[in-house]
Amino acid sequence: PYSLSWIFPVSDADPYKPENYRFSGFDKGFGAYEDQAYGGLDEVMSGAAQVGARVVFQAHTDIGADACNVGSSGDMIGKPIVDPSKWSAVVANVVRHYNMGILDQNSPGDVPWIDGAKAYNLNHVEFIDEPMGKGGYGDNLSLLADHFGVFASVLKDKAVFPDFVDGSSFITLIAPSMVVKSAAEVNSHPIWDFVSALKAKGTLGNLDVLSYKTRVSTPRENHAIAAAIREKMKS
Repeated sequence: PYSLSWIFPVSDADPYKPENYRFSGFDKGFGAYEDQAYGGLDEVMSGAAQVGARVVFQAHTDIGADACNVGSSGDMIGKPIVDPSKWSAVVANVVRHYNMGILDQNSPGDVPWIDGAKAYNLNHVEFIDEPMGKGGYGDNLSLLADHFGVFASVLKDKAVFPDFVDGSSFITLIAPSMVVKSAAEVNSHPIWDFVSALKAKGTLGNLDVLSYKTRVSTPRENHAIAAAIREKMKS
């Protein structure tokens, strides 16, 4: 689902007021999504717990109900984030909602930041999804890297999410989730331009997991892509 455009439907609303968030449908499920009923995050978390899997929250689309549309072919059409600082604040509050017990720095002592907060330990956060495609950034990797920098500065702020007692970061940031179609395109893939942009801007250290997606026909192709990426990362 278009997570943030549904959870925070009014783009010019105050991100620090709980009443501006709509979690109930996202949690409990609603209607039909791509001809299938969306069971809701509660169902997803329950299923993950049964098999010992970790769920990643995908900070997908900008805030506001009109941030993402569906084209005539059924493909999602997104737009670059308009206000990355406000967007990141919304993401932080969504993460807080799913980690009941994280104090709101704006309301000290108010443990459940919003009514119905869940203790889901949902602290692995993916930055957008397919940014060069349905994410709406096209080939503007410099802008994408700038927006990741703002996003990381908020989510990695220890005043927002204190480290675990062992000193490790509470938040794990995942990006850029670009599509890789074959092993042959790995060496020249834009994913490395994104990494270089983060390095040049001094924000690469905030990227915890380098992510990618594949669209292939066989498991062998997936394995070849993974092997090529490992080799590229060694260079």
